[in-house]
Amino acid sequence: EHPPAETILHQAPEQERDPMTIQDELIAMPEWKRLLRIQHFGISIRLLERNAEELKELLNFLTNNPESMWLSYVRHCAELDQVFEEVLRLLHNFVAAALTLVDHTRVVYRELYESAKSFLDYQAEVDRRMVKDPLIQFVQKLRHLAQHVRLPTISIICEATRETGVSRRLVLHKDCLLYTSRCV
Repeated sequence: EHPPAETILHQAPEQERDPMTIQDELIAMPEWKRLLRIQHFGISIRLLERNAEELKELLNFLTNNPESMWLSYVRHCAELDQVFEEVLRLLHNFVAAALTLVDHTRVVYRELYESAKSFLDYQAEVDRRMVKDPLIQFVQKLRHLAQHVRLPTISIICEATRETGVSRRLVLHKDCLLYTSRCV
């Protein structure tokens, strides 16, 4: 006769198992490999997030921080060009990381979930969130332009009115985004 469930005590195994053997068994499990793959995928997410944050910080500095106003003066155009080069570097990193995440997502889905028929609405969600979203399409096309054709041309526009004071905004030139021969 067995004791009631609440009184069952843990009994030590007859022979202690070697912790290294247990570790090797765990590492050999397909679930362990899946977990590692998902954790590694997290790097792609964090890479995109850090690139976005660095780009936003520089854009915010250029457009909102009074300490950057001196860059708007004509006599500092060489320094402004250096800052624009940094903006383009960060923009390039951001759009590249965005598409890296898209590609990595596709591969992780294929490797871990597709054969098990998990996430049956995966393609519909991809279409809804990626294919049909104008902002996502813009980022994808900007990445293609930046990596395969040329970096976009940027400039800063300063406007001053009595009502609103001084405002600054960074712009990408539309004609260069459309990639015409006018862009050099």
